[in-house]
Order: sequence, then C-alpha cells, then structure tokens
Amino acid sequence: MRLTLNTLGVVLGVFFTIVYGAVSLVTWRQGVDTYVSFLPWMKFGWETLVFLILIGAGLIMRKGPLSFKSALQYAFLAYLLYEVGYGFFNILIYNFLQKGFNHLVTVDSLNRLITQSERVGAPVDQAKDSLAKELAHPSGPLTFLQLLLGFGQSLLFDFVKSMLIAVAIQKKVAPAADLRAAVADLGATAKPATPQSPDAPAAEPEKQ
Repeated sequence: MRLTLNTLGVVLGVFFTIVYGAVSLVTWRQGVDTYVSFLPWMKFGWETLVFLILIGAGLIMRKGPLSFKSALQYAFLAYLLYEVGYGFFNILIYNFLQKGFNHLVTVDSLNRLITQSERVGAPVDQAKDSLAKELAHPSGPLTFLQLLLGFGQSLLFDFVKSMLIAVAIQKKVAPAADLRAAVADLGATAKPATPQSPDAPAAEPEKQ
C-alpha cells in the first residue's frame, strides 16, 4: 500500500505521542525532581525536534508538486494527534496516577525559579508570593477548563508552526501557460522542417 502524505502525518503524530508518553511516565516514576528537570527539554528541545522531523519527512515524502494546502494538512494533522496524546498522558499522570502531582510540580518549579533568580540577582518577591499561595492552597488535579484552554492555545501555535512547515516543503506547479509554451517549444525543436524537393513545381503566384 502506498504511503500518502496524510498517512505519514498520522504515523508521526502517533510516534510523537508515544515518545512523549514514555518520557513522561519514566521521569514521573523517578520522582518530581527528575520530572521537572525534563520539562524544559520537553518544551524546547523535543518541540524543536518534532518541527524538524516534520520538515524532513515531508521533503523525503514529496515526489512531485505539492500544494501549500496539502502540506499544511499533513503537518497540522500530525500536531493535532500529538496534542491529543499529550493531553491524555498529562491527565493520566496528574489526575489518575498521582492526584497531588500538580502541587508537587508547581512547588518544585517555583523553588527552582527562586534559586535561579537569587543566583543571578533577579527579583524573587513574586515567585515567593506564588510559592506561599501554593503551599497555603495546593493545586489539585487538572480541571477541564485548564485542559481546554491549554489544548486551544497549543493548537494555535501548532497551526502557525504547520504553516511554516508547509512553506518549507511545498513545491509549486508551473503555470499552465508557461507549461504549454514549453511543450510547444519542445515539439518544434524535436520536429525539423521537411526540405522541399528541387523537382517540385514552384508555387503559382497569387492572382490579383
């Protein structure tokens, strides 16, 4: 069966989901410190790698002219499936496997922010206030509104990234007029004119 570009988008979307889910579950099992340590890499390093993989796979898969619309569908489909899987694993960890994990992640992240800010001499009052509020009122499992807002915001950025990918991998078709002219020129070049026989009668002059 021939692999289409949209099918490739589905395959990559599932692949990205599996990788994210595996890393999330492994780091969660190692503890909140390990999990939080991997968050910046997942946010920046992994997202950049996903972007580059989609461009590379699209260029490899492209066998001829590719419209911007088709390229956009391929990239956004992969991102859409990835975001669904991303949300699934977050719900699994934060709402089912460890319901207090959201609070632990928030506290650990704020402590890291305070430490880093103090190291470079940046203000820490706001971070300390946020930490005090978190300790007084611990964050619970992820709510439906949080998931919905996060999903919508992520899809907005994913659409922008999909447009950039589509620009990178599209291959425009030559205009029809230029194509017809090129074919006509090719035919004229390939078919030489037939020489006139010397015994052939001369053409009669045109009557007035």
